[in-house]
Amino acid sequence: MRYCFVCMLGAALLWACSGQVSSQADAGGDDGGQVEDRSPGDGGGGDDGGQVEDRSPGDDGGGEDGGGEDGGGAGEIIPPERRIEWAGHVGIPGGIPERGTVCATIDADTYGDGVTDATAAIQEALDSCPDDQVVLLPAGTYRVTGRILIWSHKVLRGAGQDETVIRFEGPSGTRSALALAGWPNFSTGETSVAISAGANKGSTSIVVADPQYASAGSVMLIDQLNDGSFVDPEGVEGKCTYCGRSNGDRTLGQLVEVTAVDGNQIHFNIPLYWTYDPALSPQATFAAPRTLVRWSGIEDLTLTQPEVSATYLIEMQGCQYCWLRNVEVERVDWRAVWMLQSLQNEIRECYFHESINGYGRSHGYGVLVDMFSSANLVEDNILRTLDGGFLMTSGGAAGNVLGYNYMHDSRFDDPWWLTGSPSLNHAPHPMMNLWEGNIGCQITGDFIHGSSSHNTVFRSQSLGWQREETTANNNAVSFATKNTYMNVVGCVLGTAGRSMRYEVLPGQAYSNTEVVIWALGIMHGIDDPNVAATLLRHGNYDTVNDQVIWDPAIEAREMPASLYLEARPAWFGQVPFPPIGPDVAGRTNAIPAQLRFEQMGNP
Repeated sequence: MRYCFVCMLGAALLWACSGQVSSQADAGGDDGGQVEDRSPGDGGGGDDGGQVEDRSPGDDGGGEDGGGEDGGGAGEIIPPERRIEWAGHVGIPGGIPERGTVCATIDADTYGDGVTDATAAIQEALDSCPDDQVVLLPAGTYRVTGRILIWSHKVLRGAGQDETVIRFEGPSGTRSALALAGWPNFSTGETSVAISAGANKGSTSIVVADPQYASAGSVMLIDQLNDGSFVDPEGVEGKCTYCGRSNGDRTLGQLVEVTAVDGNQIHFNIPLYWTYDPALSPQATFAAPRTLVRWSGIEDLTLTQPEVSATYLIEMQGCQYCWLRNVEVERVDWRAVWMLQSLQNEIRECYFHESINGYGRSHGYGVLVDMFSSANLVEDNILRTLDGGFLMTSGGAAGNVLGYNYMHDSRFDDPWWLTGSPSLNHAPHPMMNLWEGNIGCQITGDFIHGSSSHNTVFRSQSLGWQREETTANNNAVSFATKNTYMNVVGCVLGTAGRSMRYEVLPGQAYSNTEVVIWALGIMHGIDDPNVAATLLRHGNYDTVNDQVIWDPAIEAREMPASLYLEARPAWFGQVPFPPIGPDVAGRTNAIPAQLRFEQMGNP
């Protein structure tokens, strides 16, 4: 669907005063912003989350990204062992490049009539296009009957959403309709070597036993064996053998790009998120540059399918510095976008909506960031009428930022059950991901396929309720067993007049028809008091208490505007920044993605 950005700005609220961050401990006045120094029902301590754990398994509490210089208030609120420095380390360096040279324009009169098969013409144009140039699809409907592969340094661009439409009519079971897909060999272990030293949080070099597979420009996966407890792939549906590497035995790790090789010392571009345990056999696995897709993008078009054909409408596998921008994806089978084994990509200004084959059990998912995908930026998108968490990190995804996305109308095959939007975890072991400025109905981390930890939700809104017909699982925040060391800071939680209970913890009486702010360690019939005991929750406003709840163990009350944006972004227009938080006038303002959605007329 097209939208008018100028109109959107005209509809934005004036921000001259409301965009300022309060320097006081409370928002004051009659708007419910007064400060409470304890968590209701917990006396400010104990095993239910009132106290903050100062150290995390496998971490030395230090690293180059620690201390107060990398976040100010954030550094005081969230200890360095529980977070990383996202600023400057996510997305494409310098942002999405503007490619101005068009190498080929597909003839819309011939191929844009919705009848003629345009597959070969588009693929041939992409294959022959010189590096860093554009294949242009003018306005029209292009019938495509086979998978389109977009190689390195190519851009496929349309005339805009709803103007250029790719209608995929391939055979049922086709893997993907549009693919930015390389073939990195992380899973085979053929290029895996032992790490001898240096795999500490904040480090940008390691020592390996054998550097033969390393070269500047290659992408390296650093991982370790699961400990079986803190990192656990044995979810309620059994061991997830396809999550992570080595039959699911390695699910904690991250990707980096090798910048130099000096003997056995390997240098790389992004500081490590974790201190790896020598007892858990940390390894480095290398993917050669030729196995990756780099500097390619899809822009300004709509992708749809009239019947169930493509399992994933867009696939981003083995990608680095690639992007989706202003792309609409509709009529989803399994997933709108599946990103896996990918590093430093961007998805922005897109619109993902509607399932074609039901909602639930891998159907109707939005954007899945999976399989060790690291340092990606998913920002300023609209997601509607989807399932599967709308936005989801899974399978060892680490260090990603999912910011300022608007999620509306969560669906499930059982309409009485509220599903998450977003989902911080659906398979082991996503960590150190930042969820900032998002609006959805439930922040969730499940234990279907395993554990997660050390993810941060900041200045986001979660309603915890959607509609009268959705009568069960109405929780604003729901972290199941083994979702530990989570940080939820500066959020606005619940729906006034609907949310009825502050929290439910293991051992407490609970009906899933209650509308709850915090459901911690109680899902799937498995109680885990460690979920609440390791949770850092601070400076969150909730509608049950109608006030801001602070952790008394944390002295800091002031919060930065963002944990990854160094200044107000130009794409925010006149929307207040930060738009959400207990220190923001009115606490919540519509984010740019929401305003674009409302400009569509709430379809």
